[in-house]
Amino acid sequence: LPEIPYDLDAAKALLAEAGYGEGLSFTVTAPPRYRPIAEAMQADWQKIGVTVELVFPTGTGNAERLWYNPDVPVGFWSFDGRNDLGFFYKQIFAAQGMYNPSRSVDPEVAEMIVAIEREADVAARRALIDTLTTRLSETTGVQVPILHEYLIVAYADDLTGVTEWQGQFPYIRGIGKAE
Repeated sequence: LPEIPYDLDAAKALLAEAGYGEGLSFTVTAPPRYRPIAEAMQADWQKIGVTVELVFPTGTGNAERLWYNPDVPVGFWSFDGRNDLGFFYKQIFAAQGMYNPSRSVDPEVAEMIVAIEREADVAARRALIDTLTTRLSETTGVQVPILHEYLIVAYADDLTGVTEWQGQFPYIRGIGKAE
C-alpha cells in the first residue's frame, strides 16, 4: 500500500471537515505496561487538536472498560494474533468478532471476510486478503488498529529447553542453564 505521508496540516483539515475544527476530546484506556506508547500517542494527537485523557486501570480493569462495561471509545489491548489473517480480520471487523464490542459492521467488509473463509486456494485467498486490507486502509472502519507491537526476546547460548512462545506468552517450563 502507498505510504501515508506525515502531514499535520492535512490531519487538522480532516478534523475540521469532520466537524471537529475546534478540537476533539475523549478518554483512552490502556494497561499500565502501555503507558509510554499511550503517552507518545497523546502527545502526537495533541498537535492536531485532539485532547486525550489517559487512564491506566490495573488488573482486569482495562478489559472491563473496553468490553464488559464499556465507558471509553478508544483503548489499547493485547491481541494474541492468529495464525490465519482472515481469522484475525474476522475477530476485529465481523459482527460476532471478539474484538468488535460495538458489533458495528461494514457490509462489504463482512462479505469479504466470508469470501476469505470459503476460499481454499492459497493464491486466491491471498488476493482476497490483499483486497480487504486495501479496503480497510482506505475507510475508517469500526475499529482502526494503529499499532502492532512485536515483542522482542533474546536468549543466551547457554540456555536449554527454550521453546516457541504459546500465544503471546513465553513458555518457561523446562528452561535451564547448560554447564
